[in-house]
Amino acid sequence: MALAGLPESWTNWAETVRCQPRAVVAPPPSDVAQAIARSRGEGSSVRPRGAGHSFVPLCATDGHLLGPGEMQGIVTIDRGAAQAKILSGTLIADLGEPLNRAGLALENQGDIDVQTLAGAIATGTHGTGLRLGNLSSQLAAITMVTAWGETLNLSRENDRRIFEAAGVSLGSLGVFLDLSLNLIPRYRLREENFIAEVDECCAAFPALQAALRNVEFFWLPEFDQCVVKSLVPSSQAVTSEERMDLPLPPPGTIERYLRPPRTHWSHRIYPSKRNVRFNEMEFAVPIERGIDCFRDIRELIRGEFREVRWAVEYRTVAADSFYLSQAYGSDRACISVHQDALSEFEPFFRASQEIFLSYGGRPHWGKTHFCDASTLATLYPRWEDFLSVRARLDPAGLFLNSYLRSLFGVDR
Repeated sequence: MALAGLPESWTNWAETVRCQPRAVVAPPPSDVAQAIARSRGEGSSVRPRGAGHSFVPLCATDGHLLGPGEMQGIVTIDRGAAQAKILSGTLIADLGEPLNRAGLALENQGDIDVQTLAGAIATGTHGTGLRLGNLSSQLAAITMVTAWGETLNLSRENDRRIFEAAGVSLGSLGVFLDLSLNLIPRYRLREENFIAEVDECCAAFPALQAALRNVEFFWLPEFDQCVVKSLVPSSQAVTSEERMDLPLPPPGTIERYLRPPRTHWSHRIYPSKRNVRFNEMEFAVPIERGIDCFRDIRELIRGEFREVRWAVEYRTVAADSFYLSQAYGSDRACISVHQDALSEFEPFFRASQEIFLSYGGRPHWGKTHFCDASTLATLYPRWEDFLSVRARLDPAGLFLNSYLRSLFGVDR
């Protein structure tokens, strides 16, 4: 077991969350139960951390911070069953090539691939596509160590209740050791982007989201125009690679999103480069109310927050059955607002949240929001069921920090 001693601090990617843990522990999978037992014996909390891409203090702790360490890599690939067992700390970026060589691929993914698989799943991370769910929807099984050191092997067939609670659980039920994913045959995607006027985009988007595998749009406040991004399956040959070392145009500019058409294997097409630190808020509203909600966010920016230059992003995600998923029980439109990490964001985000909540929006767990437990209980139909599972698996709150205690409205 690797012990990093007493680090001065840990910070997230955006450098908006900092903490000073007692120790950073990075055990191999076989030693995770021992690390948990040691923390429990010392009266210290345990928070698993991924790659730090959450904008909220999910990982912040003055206890033991459990890093990915040796929990990285693909354990097995079953071509016949189209499944892979993957260690929880593996970066999504490290999955594409080995899966591709096996003739397989993730069904969908987001446009950031430097997250750990466990972190992305625990927070309900998703891409876009009306018929495509979040990363958790690709789960076949979870191996998780509880606060008591017990190893659970979870699936829908084996303890469905805990499985559907654990699939999006913010690292609050236990430590994921490995995750088995359902995969599909590898595929190429062709990316094509185009500019549209706002009214044109809003009128056309319901038909586009029904017709295209992956489609989203970015509204650019400075220009009051949208860039629509579509990804369609393609049999075309792979086009030349993008020069990832070239500087990107500034955020909020048309040039940043209006890229030339390109075709490649799916794992090469999904990711987008992030070179400017920012804060983000995202809420998922009922799909039929998405465009109206976007219009209200647009009017908020044009009226009260004209200094905002970052794009508003509009995506879709299919319904699933995970208790804390944004898309639990219904298809959702996911709308994100952004602000530079060095700029004041709270008044803008709070005003945006009021609009999102008025449309029945549910917050993304890895992104900024100001919802308390009483509000969240009205948004997530299985909220109390999740809290019941959490209390059963971790009654002493070993895996909680102050942020999660407040979020869940629990004393321990």
